[in-house]
Amino acid sequence: MGGEPALRVEPLCSGHDVETFDSGRPAERDYLRLHALADHGFHHARTFVALRDDRVVAYFTITAGSVEAASCSQDITRRRRRKLVPVVIIARLAVDATEGEEGVEEATLRQALYRSVAAAETIGARAVLAVRGGEGGSLFERYGFERLPACPFHVFLSSFDVWMNVGDESDTGVVV
Repeated sequence: MGGEPALRVEPLCSGHDVETFDSGRPAERDYLRLHALADHGFHHARTFVALRDDRVVAYFTITAGSVEAASCSQDITRRRRRKLVPVVIIARLAVDATEGEEGVEEATLRQALYRSVAAAETIGARAVLAVRGGEGGSLFERYGFERLPACPFHVFLSSFDVWMNVGDESDTGVVV
């Protein structure tokens, strides 16, 4: 990042100016502007914004869910007798188009992964599932995520493997 100010990650609140955020993808922009705060308020999902100074430069949304055990690898379903596997879902991850910097995307993903592991430990989730667009897979795959066979736009990794990849919060490249 060189001379750029450090990123700061915070839970989304009404004081954040989301109107200037534009990833270049209307669905990502519109979710942040129109739905994220309501989802946050109704406890449907949690959205976190990455700020440079006070400008929203990236965001991610996490929530809880489940997937069919038959869709997962054995290391995730081992010793489970249920048909559904609890997961933490990274439902959205987007970077403002003006950033044009892969480092922001990776720092945001690392923070999403860190928070996903913390949530997984709290709720007993076995894996982190990420919903990704067609072009966003390579970053997740660098962290060891595998495609979910039943859905090519979903990737997953065991919570333990995510923890091994991310380490502690001090390694995420952002100030919390």
